[in-house]
Amino acid sequence: MGDEEGKKINLTGLKPRAFVSNTNTHFGSVLCRTLAKKGDYEVRGTTVDDEEDEAKWVKQVIKRDACAQGLQKCLLESDLIVYQLVDGVDDATMALKLLMNDHYENEKTFILISSVLTWAETKQNVELPQDETEEEEPAGEEEEEDVEQEAFTEDMYNKRVPHVKYTAWKEVEKLCKQANSKTLHTYVIFAGMTYGEGESMLHPLFKQAWHLSPEGLPTFGTGKQLVPLVHVQDLATFVYKLASRDEPEEQRYYFGCDDGNVSWNAIIKALNDSLGNGKTYRVQERDYILYENVENFIVNLKIEATGMGGIADDEEEWVSKAGFVENVDKVVAEFKSHRNIAPLRCCILGPPAAGKTYFGKKIAQQYKLLHITVADVVREYEAQQTQLSEQLLKIKQRKKEERRKAKLEEKRRLKAEAEAERAAAKGEDDEEGDEENADPQPVVEEDDDDDDVEEGEEEEEDDEETEKIKERLNELKAILNMRIKSKVQKPEEDQDKGKGKKPKPAVKGKLKKDANPPPTPPEETKPQEAPRYTDKCLAIMYRWKLAQPMCRNQGYVLDGYPKTVQQAKLLFEEGELEVPEEGGEEEEEEPPAEGEEGEVKKVEDKLLPDKVIFLTARDEFLTERLMQITSDAEHNNPVDFQRRLDFSKANSKPSGGITSWLESVVSNAEDIREVSVREFCVDGCPLLPPPAPTSPLE
Repeated sequence: MGDEEGKKINLTGLKPRAFVSNTNTHFGSVLCRTLAKKGDYEVRGTTVDDEEDEAKWVKQVIKRDACAQGLQKCLLESDLIVYQLVDGVDDATMALKLLMNDHYENEKTFILISSVLTWAETKQNVELPQDETEEEEPAGEEEEEDVEQEAFTEDMYNKRVPHVKYTAWKEVEKLCKQANSKTLHTYVIFAGMTYGEGESMLHPLFKQAWHLSPEGLPTFGTGKQLVPLVHVQDLATFVYKLASRDEPEEQRYYFGCDDGNVSWNAIIKALNDSLGNGKTYRVQERDYILYENVENFIVNLKIEATGMGGIADDEEEWVSKAGFVENVDKVVAEFKSHRNIAPLRCCILGPPAAGKTYFGKKIAQQYKLLHITVADVVREYEAQQTQLSEQLLKIKQRKKEERRKAKLEEKRRLKAEAEAERAAAKGEDDEEGDEENADPQPVVEEDDDDDDVEEGEEEEEDDEETEKIKERLNELKAILNMRIKSKVQKPEEDQDKGKGKKPKPAVKGKLKKDANPPPTPPEETKPQEAPRYTDKCLAIMYRWKLAQPMCRNQGYVLDGYPKTVQQAKLLFEEGELEVPEEGGEEEEEEPPAEGEEGEVKKVEDKLLPDKVIFLTARDEFLTERLMQITSDAEHNNPVDFQRRLDFSKANSKPSGGITSWLESVVSNAEDIREVSVREFCVDGCPLLPPPAPTSPLE
């Protein structure tokens, strides 16, 4: 039902009034906004601990103790009263006792926002697997089997047993149901743990994930408990929809949960994949008390919120109907937006010796960002081969050890069976007095047939984990083979060949065929450099680096890359980069001519930098600075320096250069953002610290 169908017709011409308790809580603020915008309510309410917080959507904040009569008057004048249980139940109890057993000219709606924790200790009818036996299983992963839980529905409210901390909440729920009358319509909503829009109870977890906590995110118990959740905006919309019904609902109890029904492990994994570093740690039961709201993390309830789905039946109005895991990227984006923690992504470009690395390190140190150079990215990407190979070797050794133990165990079993059969046969022969013994069973020695384990190792198929590692290794091999063919200069042919000139004999008086010339010293040749990686290969490496959690969360500082428009397109434009099956050396691509840039594509917003700093300087100043740089890098010689300087000038033209391209790109994000490009002249900026002052005593 849409807003127009569900909204009550107001014949008075006045705005309907709503009273909301605890308007400054996470849910309270979202509810006030929803009622004011969707229902055009005039919202009044209280705050937690009577704090004087100014809320945008609240017309008047009423204090409890200062004016009890004012609070009662506000309740009696309101068309909708929403009480959210937070710390205690006294306020809600007082309001219900004030409003119940009375007749009102204008019908009122009272909605109590409780918690699913009033169901926490309810016994469940668990359906066990048919093949389950009573034998005790050894400790390990096989001991824990997933079982199908019974889904609780609203009509089972009489069976609910609350958590010990929420016993009083159940009594208020019963009082709310009793207060229902023809002119006072009361409802109870068992709300799941809210998430979204900056977070509340889950905020510590989001904070740990954002800061990439070394120990990771916590898991409680087995982690398989089903934790009821609901997006805070969906819960607020449901309250508004329930209050706006043309005819009051006969049902008094409702679950306020999404359709997720996901386990705590699934929640942690989704959050880790989207925001964290993938690590987790197990919290011991004795340490539960150290975690605030831990009862919400260990509750195990499977909920079927049929009532909420029937009233909030327009799926377009839902923010997260499918649940936290399915919409984790949207929830993480909301967290970053509401907490104003967008990453700082910076790129520093400019000619050689302009100070890109110097200033890049300073910026990274100041804002605690990653300073990324081409050499660092290539080294880390290449190191994956070694890491994955070592991981594959460990898996192979582990499996080999498991097979060896299994084979030895089988040998022991066969040996025990053989000994038992011999003992039984000997006993029968003793009773019958027969001296003839049964043929002994072959005894399997533990030291024999060791080669069988090795032979079986090759025949065993790879499991899923091994297959993934091998696929990744093959992909890495193909990518790292994407190199530019080195241009080899062929030696010039002898110009004197064929002109009839006779070479001098090596030794006087001997013919050439008998000559044994002394060895000629080899010519000094410059060591041949390894072929450089192609632009596409470097783009793949950089995309891998920028997708890591540290770059996604905090940001980065790109040092001197990309240098050309072609490199920038490969790195930032949306779409996957195709990797050849085997890779191989390629010819160096020529840059496109002006006006032939090709199809204009949108760029990937997650990769695009926010700030681009382009350093400029006079050639004379750069040359002088080069003379001061004490570096062993070969490319700092005068010839290579001039080549790099000319290359930088050619790719930094005002029209068609790298900076103009970055200024003109369009991101694929919903809120299109622009890249800020600033030029800074570094003439006269010394990068080397001045010499230490000498002591007059020296």
